[in-house]
Amino acid sequence: TVWDALVREIVRIESVKLAHGRLADWWLSNPARNMVPAKNVVFDPTGKCRLPEYVNLFERFPLEADASASCKLIVAHLYILCQENDALFHWVCCWLALPLQRPGTKMRTALVLHGRTEGTGKSLMMTIMRRIYGVYARTITQSQLQTDFNGYMSGLLFCVAEEVVSRQDRAHHQGLLQDMITGDTVNINEKNMPLRSEANFTNFVFQSNNQIPMLLNPRDRRYTVIKIEREHPEKYFADIAAEMDSGGVAAFYDWLLRYDVGGFTAFTRPFENKDRMHLITLGMQPDQRFFQFWQSGLAGVPFVTCPAGDLYTAFKAWCKVSGERFIPNITSFGRTMTDELERLRAPEKRKTRYWAYADKTVTDGDWTQDPVQLQGVVYYVQAAIERLSVGGEGIDGEARPPPPETLDDVTIPEVRDKRIKLFQAALHTLIASARRAL
Repeated sequence: TVWDALVREIVRIESVKLAHGRLADWWLSNPARNMVPAKNVVFDPTGKCRLPEYVNLFERFPLEADASASCKLIVAHLYILCQENDALFHWVCCWLALPLQRPGTKMRTALVLHGRTEGTGKSLMMTIMRRIYGVYARTITQSQLQTDFNGYMSGLLFCVAEEVVSRQDRAHHQGLLQDMITGDTVNINEKNMPLRSEANFTNFVFQSNNQIPMLLNPRDRRYTVIKIEREHPEKYFADIAAEMDSGGVAAFYDWLLRYDVGGFTAFTRPFENKDRMHLITLGMQPDQRFFQFWQSGLAGVPFVTCPAGDLYTAFKAWCKVSGERFIPNITSFGRTMTDELERLRAPEKRKTRYWAYADKTVTDGDWTQDPVQLQGVVYYVQAAIERLSVGGEGIDGEARPPPPETLDDVTIPEVRDKRIKLFQAALHTLIASARRAL
């Protein structure tokens, strides 16, 4: 292949011969021509790799920063997109500014802008960023993500992905997207060109009008999510467009270059907000989602030590109340509960004898019956993190078991059995709710 320094593209030798005829043959036979190994054809925004040893696909940012113009409306629009949340606004500004202040910074996170409402201006903000990056910014769609040829990734610093993951392909493309966001290199496969590798400096923004633009796992560390629903009148956008035409984009570029990012780095974790947690919850399996609700005290039963069988009964009842359709079996459910409790460093589950109410007593809510000794697996939740969210009175005016004291050793039989009875009292109410839901 040949590097065309005028158009700044890698082309095939056949194309050079077709364009220049015998002159190409003369050049190819000239020993003075510059030759570099394929590995020295690089994309290096830091400017460390230069001729004659290297061919650097990066030249410079096309836009000159200009502090004399105004970008007040653009900055105000970005603030509105960030839900007028100061902390979120600062995080996004740092994320946008850092790769411009330090060219070649590969952010290990990505922005997800979504919302069912159109006319919010999220695409306008990305248009401004694309003008700053010029030829080093592109917009891709689902079709480009699915193709075998990814030449669009070559020489790319800023990528806006529009609706790139359909409902059917979310799980299939999740691994690919994660590698694009955090991978150090990318293999460039252009049609009729040899495969080559480039350093990956691309930072991604995902835009969607879907409620669930992508799947996020419970331990995700890549995506900052912003749900945008606020619409604006035509004049609002006309004023921003006028500011852009009057040098506002160059002024915003200057504003980002001077923005104080403080200790923000390429590895700063995503911004935690309810929009991000909502996507994480929607992307979970039913048993994972149940654990999150249980831990938060929102599953209808307290987050305390309990028998494995009773917890699975609570899970099935919660699924009926919540409308969950695909319920995992008890083995799969138990594996998930064990993993989640181990993550919280809870005492290890064990098979033991314990005193508790019989299943019929729990179902009927007849707390006048005496507890019986049972045997089975018990999940332990240490007192420091448990949630004792059950109170009030039981059926027929009988008092439910009182909440136990906190910070006890929950593996002691007397303490353990108090938690189990507390859990069973709430389980009766949850079962009754599930029956009403049916």
